[in-house]
Amino acid sequence: MNVPIANRPPMSTPKAFKMYRSLTSAEKESFKKVMKTSKRKSLTRLFGHAEILDEDSPDRASLFADVFGQPHSAEKDYLLRNEFRLLTDRLTEFIAEQEHAAFLYEQAGHADHMLLKGLLKRGLHSEYESQFKKLYERALQRLDFQSAHDMSNQHFNYVMTHKEIRPESVRKALHLLEDNADNSKLHHRTELAINLQGQAALKAMLRTFGHATETASAPEPESTPYIRYFEAVALAHGSEGHARVDHAHEAVAQIGTLQHLFPKHMLDGLALLAGAYFGLRMYEEAAEHYLHVVGFAETERLPLRHDVLYNYCSTLMKLRRHEEVIQLMADHKTIFTNARVRFKFECFLAMVHIFMNNPEKARATLSADIGHRPEMENNYFRFIFCILPYLCNDVEEGLRETENFIAYFNYHKGKLDFFHEKEVAQAYRLFYLGLALADKEDRKDRMRKVTEALDRFTGNHPQYIDFQYVAWLYEHAQKVMEA
Repeated sequence: MNVPIANRPPMSTPKAFKMYRSLTSAEKESFKKVMKTSKRKSLTRLFGHAEILDEDSPDRASLFADVFGQPHSAEKDYLLRNEFRLLTDRLTEFIAEQEHAAFLYEQAGHADHMLLKGLLKRGLHSEYESQFKKLYERALQRLDFQSAHDMSNQHFNYVMTHKEIRPESVRKALHLLEDNADNSKLHHRTELAINLQGQAALKAMLRTFGHATETASAPEPESTPYIRYFEAVALAHGSEGHARVDHAHEAVAQIGTLQHLFPKHMLDGLALLAGAYFGLRMYEEAAEHYLHVVGFAETERLPLRHDVLYNYCSTLMKLRRHEEVIQLMADHKTIFTNARVRFKFECFLAMVHIFMNNPEKARATLSADIGHRPEMENNYFRFIFCILPYLCNDVEEGLRETENFIAYFNYHKGKLDFFHEKEVAQAYRLFYLGLALADKEDRKDRMRKVTEALDRFTGNHPQYIDFQYVAWLYEHAQKVMEA
């Protein structure tokens, strides 16, 4: 049955259009210039649709008629498919070129090595010799031992193949191999230090869940400030208390000598130091260091990690600087791109409004798509809805929310990663049961049981001490006890 064009549903967004829309603004401008060189008018017209369309696409018949100037038919549909294939090929090639250009920019040593290789391949020996020492030294200055190693190997082969065999040339070749051995060791040590730092970070995460882990390995002798930075970071992740702060200071000191080469690592070091103070609950010091982190990121035009922003916000929350939290999140809203991060900050912002006693704004902050929330963020969402009735003086609704939440845990028993959070939900139920009591002493006794339950929970799960919904319940149970 033929469906009238006006009634045909729009086709799904083609791959080529999705690829084009994924480009940055600058990349789109560059790709437009590429397409201007195309002599294929049908391809140019098809690209015009990628330019003007939003998420929806026109029906296939309308698109075909616009591209080819004739009615669409099943027999001729291959023409449109071919144009889409050509546009996809152009975009695929363009994206690969963009990433290759970015790689060469980031890996300057690789580009230098390829230049030297190209000069040798073309027999330009004098040009090669004039460039080698300069580019080799530049690689060492960048602590790019892999490129220095590759250049040195290449130069050794050049000396042995193209230079006259004399004591001096043999001595130079020997020195090259000796240097290369050092470069190999330093490259290995650098990669090992980076690997061990990553291991230490993961072990630190496991410890927050109560899993025992081994301590970090002792540093090896061959070293550079870059290597010592990663070693200090690994030691910081493996330490607690003031030792963690000391190792973080050492990491910043080491990478500070190279921050012109590695600004991103400098940013990570500064964030590690701020986080170390946060872990000690030295919130004033942490806030000062986090402010430095944000300033450095802005100066160097580096993106701020979402976990750093979250901990900075948590620090300001501890200091009751709520307006600053709201402004900070507004200034960095582009960070909230993936669902997990968005839901996490959504809940956090709701808690800010809760501490500011504004239930309407807290409720408005939360999106309705609860089914897409990861488990921990889903639980956080439910805890917020356990708090909101208190702000509205609705004890009955609060009790109903907490009992529904406990029922959720019971129903999914054995299937949840964070089933232990049921203990907090039960503490919230105790809280509302206590509020419903008429006798003041009975109410105080019930609130004492709430704080004792939270003490037991955070004793078994210390990572929850700084969770806002735990802190809120503890604080308000104590207020009722002191009333």
